Amino acid sequence: MRKRHLYSIAIIIVFSLLFSSCATTNNQNKKEIESLLIQGQNYIISELYTDAIASYKEVLVIESNNIEGLYGLARAYVLSGDLTRSAKVILTLSNIDTKKNYSLIKTYATLLYDSGETEKALTTFYNLYNTNPYDKELAIVLIDTYLENENFKKAYEIATNVYQYHYKDNDLIKKIADIAQKGDKPEKESWAILAK
Repeated sequence: MRKRHLYSIAIIIVFSLLFSSCATTNNQNKKEIESLLIQGQNYIISELYTDAIASYKEVLVIESNNIEGLYGLARAYVLSGDLTRSAKVILTLSNIDTKKNYSLIKTYATLLYDSGETEKALTTFYNLYNTNPYDKELAIVLIDTYLENENFKKAYEIATNVYQYHYKDNDLIKKIADIAQKGDKPEKESWAILAK
């Protein structure tokens, strides 16, 4: 009986030492992360984007899901001109910072488009828009993107869909009339009258 009691005490001591050392490591990690985040920000201010990227990557080695580190890394990549890598970081962030998922996916699609990945960007914008067809701002981005790529059919589809929710918006009506004219839609004259 006494041996078991001593054995139990020994296990408790080992676990308490283990947990206290983990707590110390976590505090050290927090301080190191904080220092690296400040360092990364200072590098960005000094326009030393390669150094900023390195600092933020170090943060992510310590804590892979560190939101501030991911935002910093995405920003550093954008400022360095590497939109593709920034888009990948933003996509990772959208899965971690779920409260901002919608706006992060918008940013992700914009970065894709700006980096030349047009089809992937359009698909992402379209899928996101389908989750919230009331979002006029996103609809306009999507419409304009389709128009830039001369896809009048898709631009018209999105424009008339968002019109259901924003039927009093004169700018939107004018945009639809313009798309109907450019796309040579049968109802182009009706939209032109409505747009006056």
